Amino acid sequence: MNLEGLMPEPGQLSAAYLDGLATSVEALEEQGIWVVMDFHQDGFSPKYNGNGFPDWMAIDDGMENPPEAVFPLYYVQNPAMQRAWEHFWADDPGPDGVGVQTHFHEAVRATAERFAAAPNVIGYEAINEPFPGSDYQACLTAEGCGELEAERIAPFAQRFEEAVRSESDTQLVWVEPFVLFNFGQGPTTLPGAEGDRLVAAHTYALSPEGEAANVDYLATTRTRDGK
Repeated sequence: MNLEGLMPEPGQLSAAYLDGLATSVEALEEQGIWVVMDFHQDGFSPKYNGNGFPDWMAIDDGMENPPEAVFPLYYVQNPAMQRAWEHFWADDPGPDGVGVQTHFHEAVRATAERFAAAPNVIGYEAINEPFPGSDYQACLTAEGCGELEAERIAPFAQRFEEAVRSESDTQLVWVEPFVLFNFGQGPTTLPGAEGDRLVAAHTYALSPEGEAANVDYLATTRTRDGK
């Protein structure tokens, strides 16, 4: 799902977008298909040649926004996008003075309210391929970037889970490590022992060895957290 469509203006939820999403969910139910609601983004927002979040959430302090930075390398090539991620994790205020992450979780709660009783919606994934910000290099080391996860994703994931649980006791909740984890270069501290969240990840490894490492790191989280 696309937050740009769901909340096109600060705090203003689109009933038409939720209705359209519900139509798709019902069509999938008729075909016996399960649904995970993924709050999707690639490249944060259209402002950075990406999609997912609305441009009003893109707070970048006027940093350089190179137009030639495009998928998939724009995460590491675009200082403005990196700063927008940092403001998102800090829940800094948007145009209306309310934290941009706070508005994100308002949209999560509204989505969970709408689909809590949908029999084929099995759960919600927090953000597709989140990015830490300008200090992403730590995530490319063999030690991983646990401190950044603890500082940024862990509190965000807690709020995400609370937003879902305010409307649904039974649907699952997934949290994804920073996108750099998917290359199999280091471990993750997620999902953590607290709460009932599950870890979600993709595999983008550039070698068979990286692929195997990614799977091993994921298996480790299950043993470590008992999930």
